[in-house]
Amino acid sequence: AIAINIGLVTLYTIPSIFILPLNSSDRMSSLLGLIVSGMIALIYASITQLIVMSKNNKRGFLALGTIAGLTFLPLICFGFFGIQPSDMTLMWLFSALPSVATEYASSSVLLMGVLGQLAAIATLNLQMTRLLRKAGMSETKTLLSQARTT
Repeated sequence: AIAINIGLVTLYTIPSIFILPLNSSDRMSSLLGLIVSGMIALIYASITQLIVMSKNNKRGFLALGTIAGLTFLPLICFGFFGIQPSDMTLMWLFSALPSVATEYASSSVLLMGVLGQLAAIATLNLQMTRLLRKAGMSETKTLLSQARTT
């Protein structure tokens, strides 16, 4: 459902990239920035889902703190150490503002960034699938044991 919502926003925004008077390199950079930003949003959503599925009493606060940290801490560090998107493009591709770095990224750096993000999404979703199976098995065992006692 989260991916569908991100896809809808992306599809809504893509026509504006082609309507605005941009040259071809700016248009491609904007399009890649939109795609990479959507992938970062998927990573953050997957992390949030994993935290919410945990058995922690304060999982809402933990999810909020984690996502806030992932969003703002890299940008604060970049500002503190003076790291520009043109200097360390790959690090910027994994921040909350990856579209800033797409203008400076070479094809190989963009490919590494996208592949890294895809690997992170796949790993997080694989872990979520395992947790859902485990939760489903626990629920099934509970239902079966209740059925046997009655």
